Amino acid sequence: MDLECHFVGRGTYFEALLERWEDLRCVGVYGMRSIGKSRFVKQLLHFVSKHFNDNDYTAAWVDLRNLQSLRQIFLTLFEKCEIHQSIDGDDDELYQAILTYLSKTNRTFFIIFDNAEDAIDSNFNADFINLIKDISDQSTNVKVLITSTSHLQGHDFCHGDVYQYVELLPLSMQESRELLHMSAPSVDFGIYLDKIVELCEGLPLALLLTGSELEQDDGLLEPCDMVELLNKCRLKVLSQDLYPIQERIAPMYRQFLNRLSTILKEKLGILSYIPGTFSAQQAARLLDEESDDITMTETLIPIVQRHVVQYDKPSKRFDIH
Repeated sequence: MDLECHFVGRGTYFEALLERWEDLRCVGVYGMRSIGKSRFVKQLLHFVSKHFNDNDYTAAWVDLRNLQSLRQIFLTLFEKCEIHQSIDGDDDELYQAILTYLSKTNRTFFIIFDNAEDAIDSNFNADFINLIKDISDQSTNVKVLITSTSHLQGHDFCHGDVYQYVELLPLSMQESRELLHMSAPSVDFGIYLDKIVELCEGLPLALLLTGSELEQDDGLLEPCDMVELLNKCRLKVLSQDLYPIQERIAPMYRQFLNRLSTILKEKLGILSYIPGTFSAQQAARLLDEESDDITMTETLIPIVQRHVVQYDKPSKRFDIH
């Protein structure tokens, strides 16, 4: 079963990046949480492989959540880049080993620093930015991509010709309609389509949650009911104009979580203790269930279909939004 949803929109962003792709060494993708930064990078790599007819690349995804030191980042790079050397050295030795390996590789490497805001805002910020620059400088075969809610600042290379800055904004009305229809293909939205789109504020996750709730409920929840539900969520914030969009949309996410069955909410709460991504096998062990198949059928597939959890097909791992 393909649990990964289709990608919608962002065409102008991709066109601008592909025009400069061969000259770029580093791309920073920024935006608020749940705006689709990680998914954007995955789709970008898909387009790059098609545009340049190159499927022979290695994408080393380094999820920086819960990595609280440069050494942890180095060790993760060793694993993701498949650097088969001793990891017993000090930080400088690990650093040099990574740079030496990348400078000599004949493979095309995309190193993705995902959820980089904690590292960018950390007390080792300067060292982390130097790491990005040094990796970018090693070879024309190596490119660095960053996703973050915080921007890289204070470094010359961020303003040079080899760095591209991308700020992901909410989806347009047309893109939002397309994504909503894609997530709820059997739903007749009628006159309520644009109102639902407006209330979701162009946020991909909000649109996916809304569409899947209407689709999965077998018609028990009609589009008119969804408008009422979304309006009630928004009324929990006293004045929308006085709050940033992240705070205005939070009640909506909570409402969708509340609509999960009690059993699924309990299981989701247990799975949230896993730091980072997890496999079906890890979920089954933590939930103390008899088999991976039971966990997939009764827990993971239902919550992925409601877009509370996302699934990465290449790695076969799950991640809670």
